Amino acid sequence: DEICVMKDGSIVERGTHEELLAKGGEYATMVHTWQQSQGDGVNSYDSNSDSGVSGMNGKCVSVEKLATNGTPNKAKTVQNGNHDIQAQMIGGKHLTQAERVERGSLHSETYINYIRAAGGFCVVFCVVAIIILNVGTTAFSSWWLATWIKAGVGNSSFVKNESIVVGNETVYENVTVLGTSMADNPDFEMYRTVYALTIVGIIATNLLRGFVYARVSLNASKKLHVQLFNKVIRTTMQFFETTPLGRIQNLFSKDMDEVDAHLPFTLECMLEDGCSLIFAILFICLVFPWFIVPLVILSILFFTVSRIFRVAVRDLKRLENTSRSPIFSSVSATVQGLSTIHAFNKENDFISKFTNTFDLNSTCLYMSTSAIRWLALRVDTLSAVITLITAFLSVLLHNQVAPAMMGLAIAYAASISGIFQYVIRMVAEAETRFISVERITSYLESLKVEGGNGPKGKPWEGWPQRGNVHFNKVCLQYRSSLPTVLHDVTFKVKDCEKLGIVGRTGSGKSSLTTALFRLVELSAGTVEIDQLNISSLDLSQLRTQLTIIPQDPMLFSGTIRTNLDPFDQYGDDRLW
Repeated sequence: DEICVMKDGSIVERGTHEELLAKGGEYATMVHTWQQSQGDGVNSYDSNSDSGVSGMNGKCVSVEKLATNGTPNKAKTVQNGNHDIQAQMIGGKHLTQAERVERGSLHSETYINYIRAAGGFCVVFCVVAIIILNVGTTAFSSWWLATWIKAGVGNSSFVKNESIVVGNETVYENVTVLGTSMADNPDFEMYRTVYALTIVGIIATNLLRGFVYARVSLNASKKLHVQLFNKVIRTTMQFFETTPLGRIQNLFSKDMDEVDAHLPFTLECMLEDGCSLIFAILFICLVFPWFIVPLVILSILFFTVSRIFRVAVRDLKRLENTSRSPIFSSVSATVQGLSTIHAFNKENDFISKFTNTFDLNSTCLYMSTSAIRWLALRVDTLSAVITLITAFLSVLLHNQVAPAMMGLAIAYAASISGIFQYVIRMVAEAETRFISVERITSYLESLKVEGGNGPKGKPWEGWPQRGNVHFNKVCLQYRSSLPTVLHDVTFKVKDCEKLGIVGRTGSGKSSLTTALFRLVELSAGTVEIDQLNISSLDLSQLRTQLTIIPQDPMLFSGTIRTNLDPFDQYGDDRLW
């Protein structure tokens, strides 16, 4: 019925096919250019085709294809027709935004968000209490066994009838003999019963800890994933235009893997071994109270070493996470443009670029591993000092402390060497694992929901009834820093009317669809369908009433039915 010709975001010509050819303007130039590229004249317009131009050879070419073929060189058109846009892009406008890297210690909000995702402070407190109870029962079993050994036979004695030879006669008399076995202890049943109950408690609390901790950690990772996915799927198109695909892949692959698998394991080891370390130091101090004096000095040294290590490994982990995203982007871009890379013989350039990107990420990973080895050397040295002090006190106070208790203290002191290093490493590693939670939290807080936060309504029943579309002085910008792509566009499309939109590449044809589906909010003007401003509608209400046939077809994974009715709202009779 009518053809609108767009150029630089504005409608420059309107009319039928014959009228626009007679004018000899922009539309006629595109038709003649296409005619030369095809070798056949374009003489008539097929009125039975929805949007097409028929040539003498009988072929029907879409208006979009005509517009594209009418531009011999896309780069040349941009250079000749959009000097201002090119100048603004060169003048400091970047296609993608650099990923934000946090500095310093993790914010408390990161830990709070993870606790909330896990179920709240009460749930986390119960999990920690179960872990303390499990480790406490294990430590109590060792202490109870040492106390049992210390008790020995106790005050047990029994009367034994022995024979004594006096001269030529044998005399029998009762002799009191002390017990020689722990089974002779009168409290033997009590010690054995308590120890058996302690073993049962260890098994029960271990099973309970495993079940509860697995459920809580899975709930935390699942909730964070659902929140992130819902936020990304509902965010604005600007996010996908300014964020490389590799960064999103890194977020949903490596960062979510950290939250799913590595962070729960690290936290469990940190809590379990931390409690074991506290009980070990407590038992050593109970056996040798003088151990408190060197313990204060060693604690200061441990704190200093761990603080230096945590600062270094935390920033190295952040650099590793951010330097991993370009690897995903480089691989996906290379695979998509492989034919072009081969055509221009640029294989070596892309290999060099990927090698540099991968080397940067590997350097951060290597430095992080070296920092862990640096910590291990110093912590093992301090742990050996603890064992040495405990052994020295055992020798010095051997007449004042029971051998069983000295053995308990030395055993715990020997285990401290490995536990101390592991606890400090787990504390630092837990902080680095929480960097993934920090990145997820950052996206959850920064991403804007598509459609804005203002009040949105529902249309009346049966809307739209006729399908009249009215663009009134529409202006559109994809981002505030970019130029306007639609300039005061005004036109009306009546119901049952066919309208063709033609124009060269970059003229604003696709931007009209963007405005109609509100992929980007308008800078000025209104779009009305059946006299209803679409900006007042909820996005789901608007888009479910519109249908688009894209230039490049796309099918989602699944059956044909799920592609036709993804939300399972209609029966088979409606679909057929």
